Amino acid sequence: MSVSQQLIINRFGRWAGAIALGVAMSWSALTLDARAQEARLIPAQLGGAGAVATPTEAEAVRIRQGVEQWLLDYIPPGSPLSEVVYLEGQVVVEPVGERFAVTLPDIIVTLAEGLYLPIGVITLSLEPVTPVTYRVALRLPEPLRMVNDEGSTVGELDLGRQRLRGVFDTRLQSMVDMDYSVTDIALRMLPSMVGGVDQGEQLIDVMNLGSITVAGQMTLDEQLRASGPTVITIEEFEQKDFNGNRLFYIGRGLVESEVRSFDMVAYNNFGRKFQGLAEAFLPGPDGELPDRNTSDFLLNTLQVELQALPALVGDAAMAVTLNNVVGNDPTISTGFSFDQLIYSIVGRNFNQDVGRLQIGYEHSGFSVLPEPSGPDVTPRLASFDIEVNNIPNAELWQHITGIPKDMSLYGNQPGVNYSVEKLWHALAQASTEIVLNKGYLDSQEMDLRTTGSALFDNGADYKMVAAANVRLIGMDEMLNRVAQSSTNDPLGQAIILGLRTIQSLGEVGDPIGGRSAREYNLEVESNGRVTINRQNISSLLATLLTIPSSGDQ
Repeated sequence: MSVSQQLIINRFGRWAGAIALGVAMSWSALTLDARAQEARLIPAQLGGAGAVATPTEAEAVRIRQGVEQWLLDYIPPGSPLSEVVYLEGQVVVEPVGERFAVTLPDIIVTLAEGLYLPIGVITLSLEPVTPVTYRVALRLPEPLRMVNDEGSTVGELDLGRQRLRGVFDTRLQSMVDMDYSVTDIALRMLPSMVGGVDQGEQLIDVMNLGSITVAGQMTLDEQLRASGPTVITIEEFEQKDFNGNRLFYIGRGLVESEVRSFDMVAYNNFGRKFQGLAEAFLPGPDGELPDRNTSDFLLNTLQVELQALPALVGDAAMAVTLNNVVGNDPTISTGFSFDQLIYSIVGRNFNQDVGRLQIGYEHSGFSVLPEPSGPDVTPRLASFDIEVNNIPNAELWQHITGIPKDMSLYGNQPGVNYSVEKLWHALAQASTEIVLNKGYLDSQEMDLRTTGSALFDNGADYKMVAAANVRLIGMDEMLNRVAQSSTNDPLGQAIILGLRTIQSLGEVGDPIGGRSAREYNLEVESNGRVTINRQNISSLLATLLTIPSSGDQ
């Protein structure tokens, strides 16, 4: 990817982040004093008859004060964030019938030096549902324009049709019911912003998105811990260069996530503390940094706060599915495509002593351009299913959060090495195990099937023992064909020699699907001995993994 193409991605990322910030401000600015809103009511008590009063001027004043306090908390005057997000005007809250009309200050975001995003004024409608929840609706101003120092438009984002609705819970300071959708989104920029040459003030399409929808609903238990799913769907995403050539395309994307027993109140409190600690590490007005004692104190405080983070949720899961993915670099005529790509991760029992992870990956219809000139081992199909069992949550997170402190005490690399040693020890003490339940790769020339497992062990030379079974299908036929068509190219000969070595280590198995099969049983023993099919290959591995020093070359 060229520098100019990376530039548009970076700038669009900042732009999208700024818009997200504007939306987040709109949602989160509804935060009220939970104590004044009967914060500890359980869900069954919220919908009682007569529980919701008609909006009044007094209630409007209280909402306005809550919004203003939120702005002071999250964008304090003189803070680094206040130099990025500029607010002009006042918060206005008015009762209108059975709802409140809330107008936020005019928002201007600095994207980069000399580049600004005037979001404008965002107006929300708040309709009381219970004493602690509001039905929310808003519409973002559009089109959103990116301007330079001279006030000239250098980019524009059209949002098309919008539906931004949900239910906001003042106790959690978050949306608990989401129904967002935006269609016909188009990003246009000056050609010079993406590596081209401007033609007057004409903007060109660099990104189009057919639609994006977000749907989610949280339920609360008596401790106000939230559980529920969220689904994000995108349709027809396309990124282009200044000549209109496609750089990246996704036909359809689906992101599914779910949490169980999520302490959102504690999470919001953590967010405030983390922001304050992060700002304390930033240079002062004259560029001065915190002294050593202050830095150590801040690191200790940060570590204490971070250690509580995993316990804020019981289970969490996410799955990403992408269909019809295409990538292209027209400058060098290369590209790739997937029919489908799926990634998933499930974490269980984060708030218990021992946790578990499940990780899955698969793709189908993978191809590259230009096509390989040699043996085609492009993995058209792939699938992996991995489990990590017996994860010592508290100990592991304690050592991870202690890495910055170790680096401060012992230096960067020694500190990291010491932290990794502690991590390994904690995993071994808990008998943490990694299991590859299934792994396969299918290509035109050769297929792979594998399973395996590894157990962390403090007494082992490599701090773990492991075993794996690997089958290579079609390897013999591929090598025979390559050998017959090979030239005297030294690199090609070296590759063939390496493949022949791998072939010789494998045991001949029964044919699979009419093709040859080579089987490899790999073991890593506690004494450091590595074997394949009972043959010791420790010396061979040591030779292959030895990197000559500059003096040896």
